[in-house]
Amino acid sequence: MHESSPSSIRPRLSKQDPGTRPGLSAVETASHPSVASTREGEAQPPTKPPGSLSDEELRLINEQARLIDEAANLTARMRKLLSDGDEQKAITEARRLLAHPNREVRVEVLNTLMSIGQPALMELAKMMVTDPDGEIRSDARDAFWNALDGEEDPGLKCALLTEALRSNDVEVRKNALEVLVFLPSRLGFVPLASAIGDPDATVAKLARDNVVFVSGEKFQTRAEAMKWFEENQNNLDSE
Repeated sequence: MHESSPSSIRPRLSKQDPGTRPGLSAVETASHPSVASTREGEAQPPTKPPGSLSDEELRLINEQARLIDEAANLTARMRKLLSDGDEQKAITEARRLLAHPNREVRVEVLNTLMSIGQPALMELAKMMVTDPDGEIRSDARDAFWNALDGEEDPGLKCALLTEALRSNDVEVRKNALEVLVFLPSRLGFVPLASAIGDPDATVAKLARDNVVFVSGEKFQTRAEAMKWFEENQNNLDSE
């Protein structure tokens, strides 16, 4: 009798319910979600293709596009004035938008002010001090110090540095004090004395040291320094 080799023998398959998988009992099939759904013809929940965006991501993209379009419309006049070479009117328009809630508008304002440079120093100082966005403040700060080097009017320079002393950035306030001390004393003394009361100890110490440098006197409080200034301001810068 001819014997079949083991490899040629096929296992006999038992009859199965059309909805079952090989190796699963009817009970297992019913308890298996994917099998049961297939068997019962239930609709599967839709799945997003790999790499597709969520509804929230799409909402954020659309909102950013809206903000950019709004900025383009609101700053069109300012940019046109700048391209026409009318810097003063461009600065006036920029000043109107300095505190706009749309960050993209303020980015365009900063770009315009940076292009103008020195004539826009006060507006750059305000953005450096007051803008709610840290990146904008940082870029405005860099532009401010670069443009300040070319300012020759000591009165305007003092006003700009006094504005800089309002910054929440300790380094900005220190930099302002380091420049103020070399201005004519009748101009720089008051903002230097005011900084004696700075909440940061390093800024306050630098202010006291600079006041000593200007006056030759030591003061612990702003009031002491201002009293000395009132008595001696006419003798300052007399040489």
